[in-house]
Amino acid sequence: MIKKFLHAVSYYAVGNACVALAGFALIPFMTRLIDAGSLGYIFLFQAIMVLASSVIGIGGQSVLQNLYFKTDTRFSTYFSSVLTNAFIAWLSLNLLFLFIGDWLFRLVGMETSYGMLAVFFSLFVFVQSVIHTMLQAMSEAKKYLIMVVCAAGAGFLVTIILLLYVSQVWQVRIIGIGVGLLLSSAFIVLLVKKVGISKPKLREMKELVGIGHPVVVHSFAMLLINQTDKFLLANLKTSVDVGVYGVSSQLASVVTLFGSTLSMAYAPILYKKINSLVKSDQNDIVKIRRLCMLGVTVFGLIIMLIVLNYHELIVGSKFPFYATPFILLTFSSVVFSWYFLYAGYFYQFKQTKLLALISSSIAVINIIVSYMLIPEYGLVGAAIGTLVSYLFGWLCAYLFSRKCIRSLRLSD
Repeated sequence: MIKKFLHAVSYYAVGNACVALAGFALIPFMTRLIDAGSLGYIFLFQAIMVLASSVIGIGGQSVLQNLYFKTDTRFSTYFSSVLTNAFIAWLSLNLLFLFIGDWLFRLVGMETSYGMLAVFFSLFVFVQSVIHTMLQAMSEAKKYLIMVVCAAGAGFLVTIILLLYVSQVWQVRIIGIGVGLLLSSAFIVLLVKKVGISKPKLREMKELVGIGHPVVVHSFAMLLINQTDKFLLANLKTSVDVGVYGVSSQLASVVTLFGSTLSMAYAPILYKKINSLVKSDQNDIVKIRRLCMLGVTVFGLIIMLIVLNYHELIVGSKFPFYATPFILLTFSSVVFSWYFLYAGYFYQFKQTKLLALISSSIAVINIIVSYMLIPEYGLVGAAIGTLVSYLFGWLCAYLFSRKCIRSLRLSD
């Protein structure tokens, strides 16, 4: 079992390594060619985009993976219903922002036109996440590798070419992001051929909303935790602080990508074996999870040492880099990766409402702590708020998983 797990990890690792490498390789160019304030707008744009995608998905991408293992003939209907729900929600969100967008985007210092573009891109972010989820569920690690390499490579190349030969403005990164999203979304055609697609049905659409709406709260809250610091820094400080903080956050996110790699390979094993009442199967789950937690922790320490020793080479000697926020954000990424290894229990035991409650509590804690600390401690205060909220979330998920395991009547 562990050998099979490591085989799957190898493909996910290469794919996510390419994503991390593309993001990592962009940093030396952007920190040297674009000022910190302009970088802040890029990070705000990405934050709005991913938050909007979590809303329009109505939790569908998370629910789909579990349904794949539980349904057979109806899955194609569920698949089309998820896409239909998302499209309707996306249209509604765009209409809503036509009325309130100007006021809302002004709070974080983002021009309305770019904020609306971020909301527009959110549909493609959602489609990309659906493809990722389904390839993961089907254990199609090779196809996942091809997809992410093509998308990350295209986005990277377009950004670099535009920066070097067209214009050194922050908007060129938005073009690069758009190209990568469009290319990855095109892979939905291959997915449709694999799982099939049928006419969406109102019953399934309602069912998915009923199951998924707590997941929306959860997903939005978790993303809000990840992005709150940038919004608060933009509101309480300046876009320069957002840019400086965002670079440290992006460097630390390499750890999250590695954790995501392990989680992708771990999730299908968890869903397949969690219903087994055989003690050895449950022991396999625990062994692999512990291996993942150890791996992401060691990887986080390695990344931390590399960045702290070579940050001038990575971001340039003139770009402001602060060690303390980066260290705190790296530990946050490690804990965040631990959290997702336990999150599958909530979906399997149909406790998505509890999951939504926990994640909402984490978001509230993060907002309160960050809001209190940012005015006095700036970037360090924002990083502390993120770390504290992630630790609380992981502890809740850990305790819930133990309760679930105890409820199973295991046999030898």
